[in-house]
This record gives sequence, C-alpha cells and structure tokens, in this order.
Amino acid sequence: MATLREGLATCRSKRGLTPEAETAIASICKTARDDGWTAEHLLVAVKDACYTSPEIAHLTTTSERDAFLAKIVTACIKQFYRPDTT
Repeated sequence: MATLREGLATCRSKRGLTPEAETAIASICKTARDDGWTAEHLLVAVKDACYTSPEIAHLTTTSERDAFLAKIVTACIKQFYRPDTT
C-alpha cells in the first residue's frame, strides 16, 4: 500500500489521478491478482489505506474525498479485471 500512497501523493494539486497514481494502482492490482487476492479483498485494503492516508485527508469536504475515492476504486476494478498482456 506504500506504492499506492506514493502514487496518490502526486495527486495533491489535481482532483483526478495522475499517471504516477495510475501506475501505482496498476502495480498493486497486478500484485494482488498474482497473489490470488479477490477483487473484494483488494478493494477493502485500498479503501482502508485511503481512509488513513494523508494524501486523501487534504481534500476538504466529504464529497471531495468520496469522489476521489470513487476514482481510485474504479481504476482498481478496471486494472484488476484487465486482461494480462504478457
């Protein structure tokens, strides 16, 4: 989850996901898939990391945090179910 937090730290000046955040999400999703995690386990871990993350805490309203978390969850789902290209 440190990789995710580092990627999210690059989003501080934006409301969307940066390429660094997208890369971090792709990496953790591939690792989770390779390790046999279910999508549900991955999303619980990602949400736990996000709720305790200073990278999310800088958003001032609950709706901003929820919208940003929704972008992260959507990106995780897309990456987790993305066909392996290797």
